[in-house]
Amino acid sequence: MTTAPANQSGHIPSNIPPEKVILRIEELYRELDALKRQKARLAGLQPGLLNLLWFVCENPEKGVTVTRAAQHLGISPQALSKPINRLLDKGMIKRSVDEKDHRARRILPTPLGRKKAALAGELTQAAQMQIQSEIPAVNIAVLVLDRLISALKKAGKNFA
Repeated sequence: MTTAPANQSGHIPSNIPPEKVILRIEELYRELDALKRQKARLAGLQPGLLNLLWFVCENPEKGVTVTRAAQHLGISPQALSKPINRLLDKGMIKRSVDEKDHRARRILPTPLGRKKAALAGELTQAAQMQIQSEIPAVNIAVLVLDRLISALKKAGKNFA
């Protein structure tokens, strides 16, 4: 569905049915998912591996503990072992022993990992620039999105 939400004069028609909001949110979700997959392809990774790599790259000098990465991704440290091994095999991260707690393991990005994360990040920046060029009042868009998120959370709690 590619119907523009506003007419050519920029005014929003008042006869849009409320159920169209959910359809537009679903379309936005699909577009964001496609963008996420495209970023991962640029980095030569699956989307989940790119999320892990980005998190590791947030602190490139110290890296992150495996436990902290698992918490960030919402999975157990044991479930993170395969994704870590995949990134190790691709040469995008390295593993080291934590200096303070020798039982803990830290994962750090390699130069290749930082390069791949930056490449995928360029697509994010391009998308942000495109959004800013098409939505001059980004703060209003953020406000509307915040309210949509809030409404969806409340609706979900009503059925929990």
